[in-house]
Amino acid sequence: MLILISLLLTLWTGARAASERQRWLDELKTVPGLGATWLSLEDGLFSQRGELHLSVLDASRLLQYWQPGRPVDRLALLSGTDLYLSVQTQVLPGWLRHDARLLLSRGTLGEWQQAGMLQASEHHIQWQSGLWSDGRVTIDSGAWSLLKGDLNLQCGPLQLDWTSNADSREHRINWHLESLELTTSGAHLGMTQWQGETALIHTSSDWLVPAFNSRLSRLLYEQGEQRLALSDANLALQVTANKQGLLSLVDLHGHSQLGKGEWQQADRNYQLEQLNAGIALSGIDIQGYQALLLATLTDFNDRQVWLAALNRVTRSGFRMHLDPFVLRLDRGQFTASGDVTSRPFDMAELNGLASFRSLLQAAIEIEANRELAPVITDEKTLLTMRDAGYIDDHNGRLNSRLRMVNGKISANGYAIHW
Repeated sequence: MLILISLLLTLWTGARAASERQRWLDELKTVPGLGATWLSLEDGLFSQRGELHLSVLDASRLLQYWQPGRPVDRLALLSGTDLYLSVQTQVLPGWLRHDARLLLSRGTLGEWQQAGMLQASEHHIQWQSGLWSDGRVTIDSGAWSLLKGDLNLQCGPLQLDWTSNADSREHRINWHLESLELTTSGAHLGMTQWQGETALIHTSSDWLVPAFNSRLSRLLYEQGEQRLALSDANLALQVTANKQGLLSLVDLHGHSQLGKGEWQQADRNYQLEQLNAGIALSGIDIQGYQALLLATLTDFNDRQVWLAALNRVTRSGFRMHLDPFVLRLDRGQFTASGDVTSRPFDMAELNGLASFRSLLQAAIEIEANRELAPVITDEKTLLTMRDAGYIDDHNGRLNSRLRMVNGKISANGYAIHW
């Protein structure tokens, strides 16, 4: 009897796998500009195998589907791209395990390899699901490089692990990218050992990111006479949701650390020895937070999208707390701490800087070594500000207590007219 039940459950699980695969295929076919076909090669009781063929038929329609209203020229060259994946499915009673492998010798990738533009190793995607277990996706990508025109892209091995909890609707993602080198005409970007983890919560209308942690061993950017080098960078972000009245609000707590850094431009060179920055934003409208997150991921260079997202935040007001900000250069240290609060306002109501200042209340204290003065301002301006009482110069330390009330600003109790 137990054997019969196991066989029946295995048959049901296999039928469920075929049904899910057909549903995914039907959903892919509904995406404008994208073609998808499935070729079944094996349909056994405990094993299923086939090939998935994805084709970008019209890149402009595909981009418009993802980001309506955006220019389509940047994806035009992807039209006609063909990708093939081999998918092997292991079927057990109430449990499925899938193993997908990117076929590098087929389609567009095969053409690029024959032309000497692409060099790549194996790329695997594994995912599993079951009646009594949560889903999990694992990506194991080997090193690869692409040389096309003035583009030279080299990517090291990548490991990514995605686990989900059906009860809490929470997803957790862990990743580790060994290296990335990108060179175009006149510019170079490189990074090593980027790893981190993030949490996602799927709501009825959108995705929330309650936690994010990232660590980067090295970052290098060079373009012309400009050079930026960073090492040992860490970023942590936590988002907590709460309700006040009828508004859904979130509080954001972020903290970043930087071990060393260098910024070089023409005849200027700045050496950073350490950076610690903590910031807390409270009372952020949840729709504004989601809009800012989406703009960061998909429309980073679109000013109008950013303004629309910011408008959702400013219409409910906000409070920012520095906790604290510490910047240590080879010439000295700069610190800042305090709070900035805003009354609710609409971005369209702003009429210059003066109208924006009138909405803010602030109390911030800043302090810096005297040796940092040439980095901030020239010596003549510094002496003028010191003589006016805006800056205290004592034992080689510069200090100022800034206050902003209804658009009026003071430093150390002396009004600043601007």
